[in-house]
Amino acid sequence: MENHNVKLIKINWFKRFLSGLISIFGHKSDNYKFSTPSYNRYGFVMRAQSSIEFLTTYGFMFIIIGIVISVLAFISVSPITYSASQCNAFAGPSCVTAQLYSNTSQHYSLVTLVLTNSEAVPVNISNISVSIRGISSTGTCTPLYLVPGQSAVCVAKLGFAPSLGTYLQGFYALNGKYCNAGISGLASSNCTYSNISYSGSFEAAAEPKEYVAISMLALQSNKTIYLTPYYASPVTPTGYPVIQNGYFATNITNGILEYAFGTPDYQGNVYLGEKVVPFPQSVSSLNNARVVCWVAPYNSTFSVFATTLYMPRPYVLNVSIVTDDAMEVYYKPQTSTTWSSVFSGAAWHPQGATQYTNNDVIVSGGTLYNIEILWSNVCAPGVQVLKISNMT
Repeated sequence: MENHNVKLIKINWFKRFLSGLISIFGHKSDNYKFSTPSYNRYGFVMRAQSSIEFLTTYGFMFIIIGIVISVLAFISVSPITYSASQCNAFAGPSCVTAQLYSNTSQHYSLVTLVLTNSEAVPVNISNISVSIRGISSTGTCTPLYLVPGQSAVCVAKLGFAPSLGTYLQGFYALNGKYCNAGISGLASSNCTYSNISYSGSFEAAAEPKEYVAISMLALQSNKTIYLTPYYASPVTPTGYPVIQNGYFATNITNGILEYAFGTPDYQGNVYLGEKVVPFPQSVSSLNNARVVCWVAPYNSTFSVFATTLYMPRPYVLNVSIVTDDAMEVYYKPQTSTTWSSVFSGAAWHPQGATQYTNNDVIVSGGTLYNIEILWSNVCAPGVQVLKISNMT
């Protein structure tokens, strides 16, 4: 009896549901009544005609219902798509790209902006502030000193995590100084600085992958330098005119950030689990290995790679490099003015492809870090490989 009652309840509910649909589409439910079926003189139910009339009258409703269900099912299983980001500088250094990383499990987000010095003089960045939905934060840029045409990777951490795929608008303000004396004045510390404050806007969709932009600067000596001296902090040496600059983008995957670039002689080789590829197009001159070895006047190439990384908690990082010839990795917290070097100059000398590893690089949690990688190729060929792991 209980099962029979349940069945009757389901039938009555379906009748009411169908009658409601008919009413919604402008038909009276009385046009089709769910009444006791009629019988002919032989005792057979006369349903055929009624069924045809029902399907003819209300079949389009079932088609619409099917379409709606199909659309809902498609939406429910379709992956999130992310709209292209936009970035607009109101004045000063141009804004090349903007990305928004949302960490919903730890409830924070990172805004990454790539700004290019479009001024004719060097720029010294103090900080950058970012605001989204009234929530503001002060971030940092790497490198802090930009020659004309050089890009900086600026990152700010915000204390909220928008839903993935959410498209948001934000604003930024860049503060710093520029050197009226030009590049020569910056190198000799004879600048007459003027304060600057530039602003802009950006739009980006919240994404689940931590986007990492790496600024690149390619330089070449004036045939009077074989290998630049080792510096305790990252500096752009004198006597190396800038020949190319730009940036490339990658991601932190499974707590690992890595890349491998080299001249044609090294391309295709695998180091630290990464296959060596040509240097990115914006610094393609590094692929040419245009260096003169051993005989004066010497000629060498030099590069500065730079990025900004956020460390959500304390880590003991593993930093490994493979280099031909000289290479060093520098890092410092956002609030510090003192740089630390990972290898203390041990890798700064002419050599074939050689691996160096430091398993004891300690960083603080909840902190933005400035990272710079200096590399010099004094005799062709050349290779530059970096792997930073244990960021999980």
